[in-house]
Amino acid sequence: MMKPSVSAAILAAGTSTRMNEMKQLAKIQGTYMLKYVIDQVSNHPFQHIFVIVGHQADIVMKMIQVEDKRVQWLVNDQYKQGQSTSFKLAMEQARQYGDAVMMFLADQPLIEKETVNIVLNEGITRVQEEPFIVRPMYEKKEGHPVYWGNIHALDCSAVNGDKGGKTLMEELERMLIPVHDQGVLVDVDTCEDYKKVNDLMKRKSPSTH
Repeated sequence: MMKPSVSAAILAAGTSTRMNEMKQLAKIQGTYMLKYVIDQVSNHPFQHIFVIVGHQADIVMKMIQVEDKRVQWLVNDQYKQGQSTSFKLAMEQARQYGDAVMMFLADQPLIEKETVNIVLNEGITRVQEEPFIVRPMYEKKEGHPVYWGNIHALDCSAVNGDKGGKTLMEELERMLIPVHDQGVLVDVDTCEDYKKVNDLMKRKSPSTH
């Protein structure tokens, strides 16, 4: 059974510069992409779910209605300085409630439910005092979501720019889990990506989420 101290964070503060619209509000299977991702994350027993928004945050929060009481909107006023600012905000918030957080990206709607379960279970059953990460790997490429453990001992001061937590990942002990889920690598950055994701969604079975 999952420990109650694990939170989830969805990073959704970007500007969508390579798309013709805000990708948070791009439609995926009839709903906004960010709402779709929130709903998928909500299928898991996280204690808290933090959604970090920045670019046109007021519009995003107005358009996306969330009933799950675990979901908390966090506005990152420094989002233009890169994804690292959202990463730090998520870490700061998660530390108030526990010692672990699972990081999701708002533009990755294809991740399967079983993948999240596998990564989550590996994280909560790992016993060690030092910070560590667990992440899925598809065809030898590392993807998301990423489980961060023992985050109270994590030094985020060196995290800056648009690399998010990548700098820290290189320093921590990592557990990489092979999965049969290309969704861990697929994100929506361009109009071509958006079309590809929609095409893949149409072919996926509803039971995989």
